[in-house]
Formats: sequence, C-alpha cells, structure tokens
Amino acid sequence: MAAKPIVRWAVEDRTTGMPVAHGCAPTEEEACREVMHYAVQYSQDGPVRYWVRHNRNTVLQGELAVVHKTLSGSAALQALQAATSGEKP
Repeated sequence: MAAKPIVRWAVEDRTTGMPVAHGCAPTEEEACREVMHYAVQYSQDGPVRYWVRHNRNTVLQGELAVVHKTLSGSAALQALQAATSGEKP
C-alpha cells in the first residue's frame, strides 16, 4: 500500500529564519488555509515568510509584513488571500 501524499506547511520569522508554526494537512486547500491563518497571526509580531509543499513541489510561498491589529482576523485573512491570488479585496 502506497503512502498517502502529505502536504506540509510552515511559517518562519523573516528576520531570524526560525520556524514559528508548522504542520501537515491531507489536502493543499487545508494546508493553505492553515498557513494563511498562522501567517496572519504571527505577522502581528513581525514580518514572516510562509510556504506550502506537496511532496517536493512548492505550491505556495510568500512573505507578509506586519499586519495591523486593527483588522479583525477574518478581514485580515481575506485581505491576505486576495493579495496572494492577485484579486482586489
């Protein structure tokens, strides 16, 4: 029986390169949702870098500067998703 493909994700502090959150998910969609959630959360403390990998292929990567705490969590996540997809929020 073949091993099920795993989608890994991580959020790293951009200044130190240290991981601040990481995990795996059964689908790319779920991994992207998780990485965006943690990227927004940790970017309140400083700039972060994030990535999602399916097997050895990077399916999403980017950097996020400081997100102002005045945005609600869902508004910040929607703004981030719009920015990464190239759409207007």
